[in-house]
Amino acid sequence: MTRPLPVTVVGWVIIAISVEGLISLLGGLVTPLFTSGTVQIPFSVPVALWVSAVTLFVNLVLAALILAGFGWARIVYVAILAYALLGLLVGRQPISLAVIAGAKLVVFGYFFFRRESNQYFAKCAASAA
Repeated sequence: MTRPLPVTVVGWVIIAISVEGLISLLGGLVTPLFTSGTVQIPFSVPVALWVSAVTLFVNLVLAALILAGFGWARIVYVAILAYALLGLLVGRQPISLAVIAGAKLVVFGYFFFRRESNQYFAKCAASAA
């Protein structure tokens, strides 16, 4: 079975967002957000940068696994996104960050768990077994 177009598009969007985030971290574009107090962090700036880098790298790997047909990767990605949204809401971060995370959760979750997507991931799992 061929991969549904929405799964392909969402997978590549996640890859693009993750690569952009990693470039922003490496280029020093994110550091002013942490140091200015715009984003409240419960730990030091270097730790926040490392946590951000690891999270973006994990998202990149999960997106590649989703494109490869691993259905569990979409569940892990959506769970991480839901956890991040909860952290943004509880941590009193700017509402715009929570809106972006919530929109990603709704849209990506919708496309990852549609009937065609579920069938695709089930067939991939069956063919791997």
